[in-house]
Amino acid sequence: TSYAYDLNSTGLVVGESTTGGGDWHAFLYSGGTMQDLGTLGGSSSCAYGINNNGQIVGYADLPAFSWWHAFLDSGSTMIDLGTLGGYTSEAYAINSSGQIVGYSDTPVSGFHAFLYVGGTMLDLNSLVNTNSGWTLQYAKAINDKGLVAGQGVNPSGQSHAFLLTPLTIPQPPSLAITALDSNVLISWPTNTLSFALLQNANLTTTNWTIVTNPPNVVNGQEQVTISALPVGPHFYRLWSR
Repeated sequence: TSYAYDLNSTGLVVGESTTGGGDWHAFLYSGGTMQDLGTLGGSSSCAYGINNNGQIVGYADLPAFSWWHAFLDSGSTMIDLGTLGGYTSEAYAINSSGQIVGYSDTPVSGFHAFLYVGGTMLDLNSLVNTNSGWTLQYAKAINDKGLVAGQGVNPSGQSHAFLLTPLTIPQPPSLAITALDSNVLISWPTNTLSFALLQNANLTTTNWTIVTNPPNVVNGQEQVTISALPVGPHFYRLWSR
């Protein structure tokens, strides 16, 4: 018996299948061949999602325990993604950026939806407005824009589908530094956010201070002129107020 759960744009298929010993194992179907992806040391596993880079996610049993964890398989080995502090977790989907979603057991609050990014499993409930009244339990899908769909409990205590849209946070623009005789002109493109220009004499310290010279807007650029140049190296950066 076998079940297929997902495929990518190149036709790679993932799912689960029974083995000769009667266990269920995650598989990758490629080029007419079904490949056993193995487990995390236990008896069973299942692959739920695959992206266009061939990265596979799902869950697999741990050795000598009745617990299972979400995994990521990038073609070389199955990586344990851990949990949100509980015993079990499962990964359902992965986008082209490698962002993974699923659910995890928690120590005291039952199942919570998670987003795994940059090597860290994040509780999706910690990323939404705490006054929403929702408990996000299962994240089942994520697209390349970072939108997440799943199931949770709404403020009325009903089990409903949800769609999360990530906030777009503008990044600070790049600085341009121009020498003008004994002065230095620092400029950057105007932005919808308000940025402050900071200065520091040492990149390895946290002693950044705000440049008090007010910027002038000229041809779509915010410009600050530094006339009293400090002795030795000096560094500048933008900070979102």
